Amino acid sequence: MIRRLALLPLLAACTLTTPAPEGPAIPPPPGTITYTCDGGKRLAVTYGRENDNDVITINPTGNGNETLISFPVAQGLQYSWPSDGSYHIWALDGTGTLSYRDGERGTTDPVLTNCRI
Repeated sequence: MIRRLALLPLLAACTLTTPAPEGPAIPPPPGTITYTCDGGKRLAVTYGRENDNDVITINPTGNGNETLISFPVAQGLQYSWPSDGSYHIWALDGTGTLSYRDGERGTTDPVLTNCRI
């Protein structure tokens, strides 16, 4: 009986799990990462820093680059532009999703989903 009781703390320790790290997600190192999204569509995302902010540069429409600024979220990373107008949102939490926020209609719709390296 004594030997069995001595094993209980060891068994309890085996069932403990390490908690997930707290705090903001860390952006990828500076440079360009090309993601392949649903439908075989590709998106090049250039990560960097500007004016003490984590930023990305994308060209989602082929009509010119857009720079988006990192904003804190509960999980993962999110980049967007602080505006009451229309803008893109890049959310990265395991996979990436590019959405478009239509300021006039007040809607946000996915553009590219399930984007992976």
